[in-house]
Amino acid sequence: MTTTCAVSILVPVCNVERYVRHCLESLVLQTLDDIQIICIDDGSTDSSPAILEEFRRIDDRVEVISKPNSGYGDSMNKGLEQARGEYIGIVESDDFASPEMSEELYRLAKRHDVDVVKSNFLEHANGRAPQDDTPVDNLGDGPFDTVFCPLDHQGVFLWRPAIWSGLYKASFLKENGIRFLPTPGASFQDTSFNFKVFAAAKRAYLTKSAYLHYRIDNANSSVKSMKKVFCICDEYKEIWRFAHERGLDEHSLGKLIPFIQYGGYRWNLDRLTPGLQLDFYQTFVKEFIELRNKGLLSEKSFNGPSWSDLSEMLADPEGFFPAHYGPKKIESTFFLLLEDARDAEKAMLEAVGAIGSNDELFCACAVPDDAFRQAVQNARLKDKRIFDADEALASAPSALVDLDQIRGDRVGVIAVHHGGIDRRTLADGIAALRTLDTRKGESLAGTALQGFTKEFLASLDVPLFLSLMANGFYTPETSTESTGAWAPKIIGECALADYQASQAALSRLFAWANRKTEGLGFAARKSLIDKIGPLWLAVRDLHRGLGYTDRIEAGEAPSPKALDAAVLEGDEADEAIPTLSVIVPVYNAGSYLQGCLDSVLSQSLHGIEVVCVDDGSSDDSLSQLVERQKADGRLRIAAQVNGGAGNARNRGIELSRGRWLAFIDPDDYYPDKDTLQRLVDAAEGSGAELCGGSFSTVYPDGSVKDRFSGMQAFYTFRKEGFRAPDVDQTDYGWIRFIYRRDLLVDNGIRFPEMQWYEDPLFFTQVLEAAGRYYAIPDAAYRYREDHKPQVWTVGKTRDLLKGIALSMDFAKERGYARMYTTLIKRLDEDYYPALVDNISDDEVFCRLSAIQASLDLNLIASARESKERFFVLRALKDLKDLKVGSPAIVRMARRFSKSRAYKSIQSIRERFGD
Repeated sequence: MTTTCAVSILVPVCNVERYVRHCLESLVLQTLDDIQIICIDDGSTDSSPAILEEFRRIDDRVEVISKPNSGYGDSMNKGLEQARGEYIGIVESDDFASPEMSEELYRLAKRHDVDVVKSNFLEHANGRAPQDDTPVDNLGDGPFDTVFCPLDHQGVFLWRPAIWSGLYKASFLKENGIRFLPTPGASFQDTSFNFKVFAAAKRAYLTKSAYLHYRIDNANSSVKSMKKVFCICDEYKEIWRFAHERGLDEHSLGKLIPFIQYGGYRWNLDRLTPGLQLDFYQTFVKEFIELRNKGLLSEKSFNGPSWSDLSEMLADPEGFFPAHYGPKKIESTFFLLLEDARDAEKAMLEAVGAIGSNDELFCACAVPDDAFRQAVQNARLKDKRIFDADEALASAPSALVDLDQIRGDRVGVIAVHHGGIDRRTLADGIAALRTLDTRKGESLAGTALQGFTKEFLASLDVPLFLSLMANGFYTPETSTESTGAWAPKIIGECALADYQASQAALSRLFAWANRKTEGLGFAARKSLIDKIGPLWLAVRDLHRGLGYTDRIEAGEAPSPKALDAAVLEGDEADEAIPTLSVIVPVYNAGSYLQGCLDSVLSQSLHGIEVVCVDDGSSDDSLSQLVERQKADGRLRIAAQVNGGAGNARNRGIELSRGRWLAFIDPDDYYPDKDTLQRLVDAAEGSGAELCGGSFSTVYPDGSVKDRFSGMQAFYTFRKEGFRAPDVDQTDYGWIRFIYRRDLLVDNGIRFPEMQWYEDPLFFTQVLEAAGRYYAIPDAAYRYREDHKPQVWTVGKTRDLLKGIALSMDFAKERGYARMYTTLIKRLDEDYYPALVDNISDDEVFCRLSAIQASLDLNLIASARESKERFFVLRALKDLKDLKVGSPAIVRMARRFSKSRAYKSIQSIRERFGD
C-alpha cells in the first residue's frame, strides 16, 4: 500500500451538529500536520453536512464522504477504503482530541513498529474545561511502554473497546481482513473490531497517557429500541467466526471469549429498558447453554462474581431474572413523583411496599440530581421492582411518557409532597385501581393516586406527560379539582432531540386540550390551564437551556398562544362596540392592581372596556380581577399559561372590540380621569391613527417627574399637532399612545414574544405603518419608577440584544443618527451590567459581536463629531479586563479574537496600544 500521509483519521458523522464543529477544530489543529481527515456523513438531516463542507473548503486535508444512512459499520468501512495514511485513527464526531494526540501516538507506533498503539482517555462533560477532564484508567495494569503480543497478555481483551483511543497500522488491517460489521442500523460495532485487532496483532504498545476527550453527556443511559436489542449478538457471532478461522477457538482464547461475551451481554442487559430486558435475557440464557454444552465455559476464565451469577442463571433461568431484574409479567405500572431527593429512598421503599409483587415502580424527581439517582440505585438494590422513570420516558427533561415502555395493564401515578406517603390512603387508591376494567378503558382520580387503564391512555391518541397524569388532566370527564402541580425543573443545557420531542408533543396536547375544554365555563377551563402551566414552563425552559447552535436549529421559542385562554365576560360584553379597549397584562401584580384599575375605571370616557389578561399569576391577582368584575361589568378577564407581557398583550388585542386600543401595565396608572377622553378627542378630531401625550414617572417617595429634556426630550410633547417619527427618533414611550385597532389588525402588528425589549419593537412596527402620529402636551401616562429590582437573566439579555439590533436596523435604514446614538448609549451605559454578567453565554456574545461588526460610525455622534475611525462597544472593549477564571469567558475571548468585530479592536491597539 502506497501511503501519502502519516495518519488518516476517520470521523463518522450522523446528526451531530451540536458537537461536530468542536471535533473538527481539534483535528485541524493537531500538531502532526501530515494527516488526512475523512468525514463520513451517514445521511445526516441536520446541519452537520454544511459544517463538514465548511471545513473541507478551508482545509484540504479534510475529505467528506456523503452517503445515505446505512449505519456506523458501513460508514467506517468506506472510510477505511479511502484512507491513505500509514496508520488509521478514529475520532467520534461528538468527541475531540488533544492537539498532540496524533503526533504522540504516531511517534510511538513508528518507533516501535507496532500493529496497534493504545492509550487511555479522558471523560468530558459539557461546560467543563478540557484541562479539567477526568482521566480514565481504561488499560488497567497492562504491559505499558513495551512491545507485546496480545495473545500472551489476554487481559487486553477485557478492557473497554475504546477504539478511538489508539492508532492501527493500515497494512495490518488490510492483510488480516479486519473491517467493521456493516449491519444496517446496528450498534456496538466497535466490539468485534476491537477483538479482531488484538487477536491478530503480533506487536502492540500501550501508553498510560490520555489524549482523546470522550464526551459523556451525549451517551444514552438506556436502549429503548427493539431494533438494537440484539445487535451485540451479531458482534459476538462475528468474534466467534474470526476466532474459528484462525483456530483461536481451540486456543486458550477460546475459553476467554465466553467471559468477554458474558460481560458484554450482561452490560447490554443492564442498560436495556425493563420492557426489553426479558426478550434479550432469554437469548442470553439460550446462547450460554449452547456454550456450556460445547464445553466452552471454564470457571478458570471467569472472575468469582461473574461465574457465580452465570452459574445461578443457568441453574435457575426462571428464578434468576425476577431476583435480579424484577417481575417477568407486570400487572400494574406505578410512577412515583417526588419534589426533590430529600427522603427519596424512604419514599420509594414505602411506595413499593404498598404495590403488588407483580407490579413495577418508576421513580421520577422534579430535580433529578445526583442525590436522586443514587437514591434510586440504593432502593433498587433492596427491591428489583424499582426503576428510574427515565427508562419509561420518551423525553426525560419534560417527563414525556413512552407508552410502549409501560408493561402493566393499569397505570398509577403517585405524587408525593414532603411528609411522606399516607399508606392507608395509598392502599385504598391501589385497590380502586385494580377494579378498573381494562376492556372498557377507565380512569380514577384520588388524593393519593391518579389511576388509568393502559387501554384508556392509548385510546386518547394524545401525548402523555407525567405531570398531567399526576394532576388529573387525563380523565374521561374533565375534573375541576387538582391534586397539586408537579413538573420537572430543567437544569442546565439539554439535548435538542429532547426539546423537539417535547415541543411537538406539547403542540398536539394544546390542540387536544382546546377540543376537550370547548364549551366549558371559566373555572373549569382555568383549572386545566393551571395544570398545563407547569408543563408549558418546563418545555419553554428546555428551549432556553439549548446550546446556541441548537436553539438556531430549533427555531423561535415556543408560544403558549396555541392554547385557548379561559375568558370571563363582563355584564356589558354584549353591548355596542366600545370606543376604546384598555389592555392590561397582569402577572403577580396584586400590590398595585387595584390602583391601576381605579385609574382606568374612573375615566370619564364613555364606552370603555377593560381587557385584563392574567399571565399565569401565582399570587391573588386573578382573584382580585374576578372580584372587581362583580362590581364593574366593563371588565373582561382572560387567564392563560405564562407567556410574558408581549404574549398577554397580543391575547388582549385578539379579545378587544374597541375602535381604539390603549395599554397600561398593572403597576402604573393614568394621571387623571380625563386622560383617555383627551386622547380619543385629539385622535378622532385630527383623523390620526396613532395619538399620544407626554410621559411622566412617579418615584417610590411619591415625587413625580413630568418634564424631560436632553436625550429624553421625546418623552415630553411641548405643543399639539402631528409629528413625524424622524422628529423624536425613538423606540421608547409607546405606552402613552392610543392605537386605532384597525391599524394593528390590518398590518398584522403584534408584540414579539420576547422576555425583554418586545415593546420598542412593537412601537417601531406601528411607526412604520402609521407614518406619523398626533401629539398632545398633556401627561397621558404615569409610570412607577424604581419600585421593583431588575434581574438580568441570560434569556432577557439575549432578547435585549436581539431587540436592540432590530431597532438599530430601523434607525440605520432611515438615517436616524440620534436614535442610533441613543441605542449605543443604552448598550454602553444602561445595559452594560447585564452584558458583562452574561457575556460568557454563546448567544449573548455572538449577538453583541454581530452588533459591533455592523456599526455605522457615521450614525454615532461621538465617533462622527471627533472623526474617530473606530468605535468599540464597552462590554467588548472591557472583555480582556474581565475575570478569566471562567472557562466560558476564556472560550468567548478566543472566539472573539476570530470574529469580524476583532478587526476594530486590532485597529484600536495599533493606534493607541494595549
